Amino acid sequence: MGLSTSEVELLACPECRVGLDASGVRFVDEVLEGGAFRCAECGRRYEVRRGIPFFAPWADDLSRAEDRPTAFATWARAHAHYRDWHEHRWNAEGARRARPLFDAFWAFAGAVEGCGVDIGGGRSLNREWNPKAQIWSVDPESSWVLDPPPKFMASMYRCWDQPFPFVQAVGERLPLKARAFDFAIIQGALDHVADPEAVIAEARRVLRPGGTLWLMVTTADLEREVPRLAMMRRHFARARRNPRQLLIQGPVRFFSEDEEAIEHGHVSAKALTRANLDTWLSTYRDKGMKEVSIDGMRQLFVRASRPE
Repeated sequence: MGLSTSEVELLACPECRVGLDASGVRFVDEVLEGGAFRCAECGRRYEVRRGIPFFAPWADDLSRAEDRPTAFATWARAHAHYRDWHEHRWNAEGARRARPLFDAFWAFAGAVEGCGVDIGGGRSLNREWNPKAQIWSVDPESSWVLDPPPKFMASMYRCWDQPFPFVQAVGERLPLKARAFDFAIIQGALDHVADPEAVIAEARRVLRPGGTLWLMVTTADLEREVPRLAMMRRHFARARRNPRQLLIQGPVRFFSEDEEAIEHGHVSAKALTRANLDTWLSTYRDKGMKEVSIDGMRQLFVRASRPE
């Protein structure tokens, strides 16, 4: 899963967000193998481990989470919950049941092309539905690509054994240059990150003007998901005549915090409650959102574009 010489050019320091000095890394047949990158701005050093750029030096040690800075402890607790789910519940049956969800998501989105990033994507099964696109995966778990793959996954997903760009990092601080990608995917990941708003902001940062974010969240836990949808509004918004009236360019419209909840006959995310959820969703089903129910789990699909 090593990066090519041209792909390395898209990397950046997750702290300074400037390009990296690659003079200390090794390539074999133009594929990244080892060594270390260095940030030209702050001097931080980032190792390449078994061909994978390692930008989260604390991500593989959750045992002493409470002794680390608060931000790390928060992230570690969220990620430990995900690890437990993945280790104990992700099996052949779970993989089989996931396919209809992917099918529904990409029927909504349509196949994408160009270069994109799957944030929290693991082995990025989204590649299965987008063979013409180059999809990077940024994930804190290198086990997705280093551990022996389950046999059932390779048999269910043709893309499983195909090489793709993989970087070990967290979504809150993507080690990628700004305005470098045509699309970003956040699919089933916001429930196990420490700072969902930072992840949304980072997705916006790495998108080219006009680039698209595809987001999937569950609507089962309304109190958790509505604030995340509000983040979409804030970070993919632009001012028009009224600087307080913020719009997402594209088919999805949200409202600024200043607008009345029922302005334009719609319900804003600010006023969203369980009682009016169905009304709110139906308003937007024809404007770029789609809700589906897979095995009893309600999912919301969202498309938003970065302004030109």
